[in-house]
Amino acid sequence: MCQFKSGVIKRSGYDVIVHTLPFEDSHFMIREHFNIGDKGLDKLFYESVELIPTQLNFEDKSYWKLEFDDISGNPFWWNDKINETVITQLLQAAKADFDAIMSGQVRKGDLYLCSLTSIPDNFNPIVTGHLDLNGLSSVPQGFSPQVGGSLYLSGLHSVPEGFKPTVGKSLFLHGMSSVPDECGEKVTGLVRLKIPA
Repeated sequence: MCQFKSGVIKRSGYDVIVHTLPFEDSHFMIREHFNIGDKGLDKLFYESVELIPTQLNFEDKSYWKLEFDDISGNPFWWNDKINETVITQLLQAAKADFDAIMSGQVRKGDLYLCSLTSIPDNFNPIVTGHLDLNGLSSVPQGFSPQVGGSLYLSGLHSVPEGFKPTVGKSLFLHGMSSVPDECGEKVTGLVRLKIPA
């Protein structure tokens, strides 16, 4: 899945250890960094999870959903206490990443925030890969991210005046049938709109 924010959880006795890396949402990279195998006993007592936001509210856990990478759901050793610990620690790691983005730090690779329904007014990330914000139905005035890959905003039905993201590949606006001419000025690839019926 590799969504914002990923972690690999290890059960150790009655406790759990939450493994995360700053600006890293690949479970493979987290496992490699912490030398975590995915066979035998390691597989039984490690779990890959994602903490997925609907809003970037770091004070209220109800805006965040924990998902397991394994389609069968939570492991046999999971319980409510572990769930609370994992969410709390992943939320702290997500907040650290978000604070770095807000301070202008470049996010290397992709940033998947497709579950967000809103973003803060001053959220203008710099991302070297793709930025997926397909869950948004609107963006604030002044939203001008810098994206090396593609920018996904297919949930938008309009854009605010002055909307000029810098996009290295394609700008996906499948919810719109037209955009102001100046929207495409800083898009290297295509501006992809709704296909007429």
